[in-house]
Amino acid sequence: MSAARINDQLAVLLGHEVADWQREELAEKLSLLNPEIRRQALQQLPVIWPVSSALYDAFVDQAAKASSCLHPRQFANWVKAALDVYEADGLRQAQLFLEEVESNFLCQIRGEAGVRLTEIESRLLPYARSILGRELKFASADAVSFDTSTLFLPAEINLFSQQSHNFLFYKFTITFLLSLDRMRTFRVQTPAGGSDQSLSLAQFLAKFEHRQLAVDLFYLAEAVRIVARLRHDFPGLLADFAEFGSALLSQVATEEGAGGQSAFVAALRVWLVQQAIGLEVSEGNLLPEAVIERLAGHADGSRQAVHSLLLTEVLYRQAVTYAAPYLPGPPLPFMGVLTIDAALTAIDQRQEERQEKVIEALRRMMAEQDKGAKGDGDGADEVPEESPAGHGRPPLNDKQGSMLLTAGNRDLDAAELEKQIAQGVLRIGGMEFELTEELKELLREMMQEEGRIPGQAIVSAAGRPAGGLTQAAKSEDEDESAQAVGPLSYDEWDFRRAGFRKNWCQVQVKEISPVQGTFVGTTLQKYRGLLVNLRRQFEMLSVHETFVKRQRDGDEIDLDAVVEALSDAKAGLSPSDRLFIRLQRNDRQIAALFLLDMSSSTEGWVSTALKESLILMCEALSALGDSYAIYGFSGMRRLRSEIFTVKEFNEAYDATIKGRIAAITPKEYTRMGPAIRHATGILASTEARIRLLITLSDGKPEDYDGYKGAYAIEDTRHALIEAKMAGVHPFCITVDKEAHAYMAHMYGEVNYIFIDQVEKLPRRMPEIYRNLTS
Repeated sequence: MSAARINDQLAVLLGHEVADWQREELAEKLSLLNPEIRRQALQQLPVIWPVSSALYDAFVDQAAKASSCLHPRQFANWVKAALDVYEADGLRQAQLFLEEVESNFLCQIRGEAGVRLTEIESRLLPYARSILGRELKFASADAVSFDTSTLFLPAEINLFSQQSHNFLFYKFTITFLLSLDRMRTFRVQTPAGGSDQSLSLAQFLAKFEHRQLAVDLFYLAEAVRIVARLRHDFPGLLADFAEFGSALLSQVATEEGAGGQSAFVAALRVWLVQQAIGLEVSEGNLLPEAVIERLAGHADGSRQAVHSLLLTEVLYRQAVTYAAPYLPGPPLPFMGVLTIDAALTAIDQRQEERQEKVIEALRRMMAEQDKGAKGDGDGADEVPEESPAGHGRPPLNDKQGSMLLTAGNRDLDAAELEKQIAQGVLRIGGMEFELTEELKELLREMMQEEGRIPGQAIVSAAGRPAGGLTQAAKSEDEDESAQAVGPLSYDEWDFRRAGFRKNWCQVQVKEISPVQGTFVGTTLQKYRGLLVNLRRQFEMLSVHETFVKRQRDGDEIDLDAVVEALSDAKAGLSPSDRLFIRLQRNDRQIAALFLLDMSSSTEGWVSTALKESLILMCEALSALGDSYAIYGFSGMRRLRSEIFTVKEFNEAYDATIKGRIAAITPKEYTRMGPAIRHATGILASTEARIRLLITLSDGKPEDYDGYKGAYAIEDTRHALIEAKMAGVHPFCITVDKEAHAYMAHMYGEVNYIFIDQVEKLPRRMPEIYRNLTS
């Protein structure tokens, strides 16, 4: 085919926005390819060109070379892999990837090459989170380490010839590093003896003259203990490691200079790898027999972290007997470096966050008990409700304060806490608190991390003013609307390559500053007749009955609680007085998140109708009692997607929320994918039985940077599929007259509704919600 005819094809595929000279040069290159390769190259043009025209030039340059070893069906996967490299490491690395098709692509699909972190993250990140039972993340770094919140791993592992071995090495490394947290390495303390106080890990290591030598020896002692535990907890993983560990052993080089401190540490590393793969100690090992005996005793699987401190002292005394000074060598690849300070900082931060959440949850429970006591009691020990001035819950009376201060000096141990969690009641200082599922989870996490529940948290809860964390002090001149959380990174689906663009969108979460005005009052007056009917209808929906066990009073006797109380009485323990079952209403267990399109196209009556709809919904939901939140979204380009917080789930509908709704104004473009993914994450963290994501929009997804047409629709559709997989039910209310052309493809035939007249939206929206939740 001539270059002229190819140029005509390119004009159709690329449009006339591309310069003539650029099309002509590209047509000349394509004309030199044989017909089959040219056909493959033209098929990949819509996939690569929108991302990078320079990368497409490189692809065309390498297409002929690649065709000698690639089947035509493999071209699409080759291109997809190159685009992943481009978005992770830039144009130059992607060009190099295309140049070495044999080693960079074919060897991988044959299972003969290295493995990249981006390839294994989706498989091993859930595995890692399941081991610790909490959130954590992976990050690419030159040095392997773990700060108990982030696993820092190499971007690629190619230590072994087989891809499966490199993958398993990633898995072994992750499991080993997680054991530093599971086995409380960073929280170890020396035993207190006599008048001496116990020392933390950092304080213990600071005692040694050569601290780096002490750190490395301690880490090796811990590694011996961890590998022994892994052999018990993960025998299959250790068996897999043994298959390729011999290759790793051959790569562990012992420093020259017998008797040197560096050689001693290197010999310890060799002994550790031998233990991991189940080999006997080789005759050529430089370790003294007494040291080997101590190491073997430390590897019995029952040792604690404190025993590693004792072994460190033994190893250090042996090491300093050698004259040659210690020069740190490269660490074992699966161990990396021990980041003690970073780990302790992350642990403290998580504990502070959890303790604040526990304090706030207990404070809310205390406030609820106070309200109940005020309604049911005789008023002698009444605690008044929160004052209008915002000073919060008043101090406890002398009796309550004395009990809690005594409790504050006593931590809850694991056995005691587990029993109380099973009973659903927290008992401290003679007071009882009913445990919500959220509080149970927080207490379990705190116990797992620290091994105890600080009693001081209870005292803090008793004295904490109402509002807790939400009432953090702000400077007088601070602009709330300028504050943002983020940026948060989200993937974006590219249908052209059938894969994600990793961490492609940056999302900032901003809070809307409330305004004072007449909008809310005018809306309530305008729809006053409708509001009366809505409240009545929604109040009827709220009637729902369920039986709640272990209550102080109720309709029936709780036989399980009675049997347990009798057992406690015979055992000499104080029996519980929660012996009844009560019929409880208003437990719909529904969480709804309203996601509002705040793009510039909503300016005018559309924006007014959307805000009026939100006001009516909030008024109706206040009567219903469902948990709900409101967020807006807009932005420009992938690096500036914005989420605007109007109302969070834990916020009450009050003057502040009304002021935020009134302050909603049109912004910029409509990039829906990251907004839906962010909203899905919020909803997925709720404990509701039904989770609704209701989007209000006036048009199709679109942004300034090429996020439009089929690309934008397919990304939004994939984000909605992800939401469904997370247990979230998406629904869309739109006023776009062209919605039928694309909405059914994105949401499904029955998961959207078109409002043909914008002015009908405020009246229709509560009706739609009622139908969705009835």
